[in-house]
Amino acid sequence: MKYEELTFIKPIGKGAFGTVYLTTKDGNINYFATKIIKKSIADSPRVKKYFHNEIEILKEIKHKNIMELIEMKQSEENYYLVCELCNGGSLHHCVNKYLKMYRKPFSEEIVQYLMKQILEALKYLHGLHIIHRDLKLENILVNFKNQNDKSILNMYGAEVKIIDFGFATHSNSQDLHKSVLGSPLYMDPIILKKYTKKENNIKGYNEKIDIWSLGNLCYEMLMGRPCFETNNIKILEEKIGILLYPDNFL
Repeated sequence: MKYEELTFIKPIGKGAFGTVYLTTKDGNINYFATKIIKKSIADSPRVKKYFHNEIEILKEIKHKNIMELIEMKQSEENYYLVCELCNGGSLHHCVNKYLKMYRKPFSEEIVQYLMKQILEALKYLHGLHIIHRDLKLENILVNFKNQNDKSILNMYGAEVKIIDFGFATHSNSQDLHKSVLGSPLYMDPIILKKYTKKENNIKGYNEKIDIWSLGNLCYEMLMGRPCFETNNIKILEEKIGILLYPDNFL
């Protein structure tokens, strides 16, 4: 399959709104990852705001630990997002594969190495007054330096890159947001209360909600499981409540 100078070799991933293909470009020796999204989906009322928001933010930012959008093309039917290729899948995939391969989660030293990269990217984003609002292991890709590092999951030979800026937004210290966005297991308690309809008058939040998510993904890398592991929202809220307000749950 081909579009203009892009040749799509094979699908390497699938998201909620499109398929990602391993891609080459005429006259270029590098490989890329291209996400093909149908315009009928991307421009629908439910998706349009987040899709175009992600594009605008990706155009604005450039950091070694954030996935780079190389270019965007469009045909009559599709959008083509040409991005740098990460060969190791998501950090969530690597954590689970490491557990199966070595029967233990990442060591503290490995987590320190990976967290340093994530923190540098987050510091960069917050310096630009950008809140990610959906930080989780699934939204961090891994790129290994070589095939051997990839095959043995040598995480010291890996560079991580934050992706998925659909929920991201610009902010500043005086600007408090109230939108209920993100993934419940990583969601700041302020937003979770609104999500579960326990608190209608949400106080508002700023970039600090990303720090809560950061703590959750750090725990998951160290322990090999989510900090608040449950599929039940009520139980999730209780677990977080016991941690934050123990006297109220005696």
